[in-house]
Amino acid sequence: MSFYLCREGLWGVGWSKVWKKKKSSWTDRKLEGGDKTLGNRNTREILLHTSINLFYQKGYLDTSIREIGDKAGISTSIIYHYFKNKEELLFEIIYNSAEELLQTLREMQKKISDPLECLREMVTEHAVLFCLKRKKETKIVDSDRYLLHGKRHEMIVAQQREIYNL
Repeated sequence: MSFYLCREGLWGVGWSKVWKKKKSSWTDRKLEGGDKTLGNRNTREILLHTSINLFYQKGYLDTSIREIGDKAGISTSIIYHYFKNKEELLFEIIYNSAEELLQTLREMQKKISDPLECLREMVTEHAVLFCLKRKKETKIVDSDRYLLHGKRHEMIVAQQREIYNL
């Protein structure tokens, strides 16, 4: 587990989870040993987490890259080092959410041999995973997925088809 101080408070990063604790002053140094700067993966996770919160609160169209950077305590130019544009952020949020659901449903399909029981468990898990555990991502998927274009849109549609075909 690593912790970072930023304008928005104390962030904990570990096992693909990012969360905010309390207000603090800005610094980009690591609090517990090791590196003195944010690592690539941790910075990406912080940007994704911040984007999820802002897209959920304001919507994709009403959120700017500058707002994401300000809220995350990261300069706008650094954001473009990790993501080509705001659409790529949206794509990654939607893709990661769908991929997590797909992986969970595939595991259930392997474990449960009775088709009716498997379907029941899959529907329950889908509802629990997306409606309760991933409330913010669910809203983003439902309201903003149509804003993806080209290859990104095709990849999300293919993922959704795969989910429905399970």
